[in-house]
Amino acid sequence: MPFTSGIYAAPLNSWNPAVAASAVNATDWVALLTDLTTALSTVVLKDGTQVLTANIPMGGFKLTGLAAGSVAGDSLRFEQAALLSTYTTAGDIVQAAGAGAVARLGIGTLGQVPAVNVGATALTYISGLQVLAKSAVAVSAPADVTEDTLATITVPANAMGANGALRITTLWSFTSSGNTKTLRVRFSGGAGTLYFTPILTVNTNVECVVNIANRNTTNSQVGGSLATSDNAALGTTKATSAVDTTAGTTIVITGQKASAGETLTLESYLVELMPG
Repeated sequence: MPFTSGIYAAPLNSWNPAVAASAVNATDWVALLTDLTTALSTVVLKDGTQVLTANIPMGGFKLTGLAAGSVAGDSLRFEQAALLSTYTTAGDIVQAAGAGAVARLGIGTLGQVPAVNVGATALTYISGLQVLAKSAVAVSAPADVTEDTLATITVPANAMGANGALRITTLWSFTSSGNTKTLRVRFSGGAGTLYFTPILTVNTNVECVVNIANRNTTNSQVGGSLATSDNAALGTTKATSAVDTTAGTTIVITGQKASAGETLTLESYLVELMPG
């Protein structure tokens, strides 16, 4: 009979087991040779002339002494498999990571750019300019005389870093009259620090840029604003705050009119983050 669980057992007949002085016959001899031929035809030959016909369970043992795979369909040596683990998606690039070693060249995350990392074996990535929010959909203050919130923009926790900065650009339009119109940009909520707060009358359009920067720490800021209107520059103002930017916070853009019947509109805004 052929191998059973890897063990060969010859057929029992007049030839097996052999008994001294017992008669044997040709039919049993043919049966024994046929069984041996079948069994030997299922073994794996070291010269590679036998083709496997099924998966080979290794029983926890290793294949040792493999040649390195070189073409599609070849098996891999351990060190080749370790190398291939550095390729995570099609088109990845590898770089030297030491003597005889390579590593996947990182591509950073959204908004990051590569930077020099002297003495290291891999690139360093830093966050570049990011747009936190933008809109050119006009938002008008209602017919009242209170401070109305026209836009609220979230600044995520830890997004700025100790030396990061925010830039807020706003464009406004409103009724030209002797009545006051107050435009505000607040940092850290609806009652937050005022970084822009001009009081306007006969102007009709104003564009303002506000900068807010961390002062080499995540809970101290300084900033200012520069605005121009359709008939004059509004000058520069300076403000400071002590907002913990390791927690999420907000930029709030508001408008307020002295006369409920007049108009005040936030035409557009752009909020940019420069982490640092």
